[in-house]
Amino acid sequence: MSVWRLFVATPGCDWQPVDAFDDVAAAADRIRQMEDYPATGIFLEFYIDSLSSDFEALSHFEHTGQRNRYVIAPRNSALPWANFP
Repeated sequence: MSVWRLFVATPGCDWQPVDAFDDVAAAADRIRQMEDYPATGIFLEFYIDSLSSDFEALSHFEHTGQRNRYVIAPRNSALPWANFP
């Protein structure tokens, strides 16, 4: 069973599931392919709120590409739109 889910939001659209992955590296590679980056890696970001726990802060990773925005989240993420089969 895949642990990580990749989501994409194109400009002006809601988050949509892309695929499921066994690890973050595979999901990041899919972002790299979708954005047509020539490099073999990408930078991921995570948001830290002063009131959030480490678990909450590290619960998902974000990437803003030239075309779209992306989120990599665990299968059972607390993000309301991030749970799909």
